[in-house]
Amino acid sequence: MKTGIRDITGFSLVIVMVFVAMLSSLAIVAVKMGALTAISMYNAGEGKQAYYIAEAGFQHALFRLNLNPGWTGELLDQQFEGGTYSINVSQADPIDDLTITAVGSYNGTEHSIIRVIPVPIKVFIIIPFAGTGVPGRTGDNGPAIDATLRKPRGLHKNAAGDVYIADTGNHYIRYVDAVNKKIYRFAGRPGQSGYSCCNPINSRFDRPEGIFIDQGGNVFIADRNNQLIREVIFGGNVVDVAGQLDNAGFSGDGNPATNAQLWNPREAIVDQNGNIYLADTNNCRIRKIDGATGIINTFAGGACGSANGPVANARFNRPRGLAFDAAGNIYVADTNNHRIRKIDMTTMTVSTIAGSIAGYSGDEGLAVNAKLDTPYGVAVNQFGTIYIADTNNNRIRKIDSTTGNITTHAGSNTAGNLGDNGPAIDAQLNKPNKVIAFDDVDGHIIIADTDNNRVREVTDVY
Repeated sequence: MKTGIRDITGFSLVIVMVFVAMLSSLAIVAVKMGALTAISMYNAGEGKQAYYIAEAGFQHALFRLNLNPGWTGELLDQQFEGGTYSINVSQADPIDDLTITAVGSYNGTEHSIIRVIPVPIKVFIIIPFAGTGVPGRTGDNGPAIDATLRKPRGLHKNAAGDVYIADTGNHYIRYVDAVNKKIYRFAGRPGQSGYSCCNPINSRFDRPEGIFIDQGGNVFIADRNNQLIREVIFGGNVVDVAGQLDNAGFSGDGNPATNAQLWNPREAIVDQNGNIYLADTNNCRIRKIDGATGIINTFAGGACGSANGPVANARFNRPRGLAFDAAGNIYVADTNNHRIRKIDMTTMTVSTIAGSIAGYSGDEGLAVNAKLDTPYGVAVNQFGTIYIADTNNNRIRKIDSTTGNITTHAGSNTAGNLGDNGPAIDAQLNKPNKVIAFDDVDGHIIIADTDNNRVREVTDVY
């Protein structure tokens, strides 16, 4: 990119100075006003994306790009994290070179004018979705944001976008209608723990956690304290699909799943063939129920521990969360190992994709080198992006599908309940247990903010 010296005197000099000042102001307000505060806080507070500060004056102009300290080269249409920036230089002759470095030094003609035209940076804000934050069990048939919840732990969505919530502390399942945003009772009796079937509304659960909705609209529930996996058949009754009521333990491989023992199952997911994979948490195993025969077997894991390799030799420690990617591979929130593991369904091997020892570190680097603390949930969207409920760090972490790098997508270093309608990375969460990812926008998620007795949504603005 070239600029040159241009003689500017008298009236022309005044015009240039005014024009420069105008451009300085315009550069700051180039983004959509509705997101300006969020974007400013997002960039200044955490520095997670490239951003610009354009300063123009009579003696100098400056273009500064943070988080790209090693960048060199031409700035024209250069791709940076967060957007594409077109740099135009006006009032210039192709004589002298113009150099603008990442650390902010400027070398060029004294009357050169820099104009920055950014593609707006996408920023994610956090907004209320369900629950007021006050523990309770009120609000069914009304706006979800006015309802009260108690320790929600499970989330899933159906094909219509309705979000189902395991209102764990209230022992029942609720859902939020995608259109009217009202919350409704789906299954179970509010505040009444126990066991009963068969009509969904009259059934009872005991601290239900994981929820999964298959392609037929059937809802699978990990009924933790009843030691069961249960199914609400689409348009029908509640049936048991695995486990023995109130009989925790390990037994039953090679037999009908309804005769097997489970121990605090936390989640069950269903593939396109009707096979059910469940996190048999206290048995440290992932078990599989054959969709055709109903026979249960250990699919991965064994004695509690930590090991990668073939599924039969792999070891987990209190796995809680499960998720499929688009290829059908299974991701496991290996909670007490502080890791996210991947079961490759082609090679039938287990590998670690994120986490090491308990802690918090590693943002902007490879996820496998990062530290997590007791992750409860995991989700994958159609873009291959992985979201982690990093529970004891009070954050949602994000793994980029291309680079394998990890960042914080929501939550900060303090447990709390603040931050609604502001940048997601500045918000406070409190022991988030579950996250689900939408496929419309990479970054659109919903969080079970468990100890805040709320469900919250992270969505994009510009």
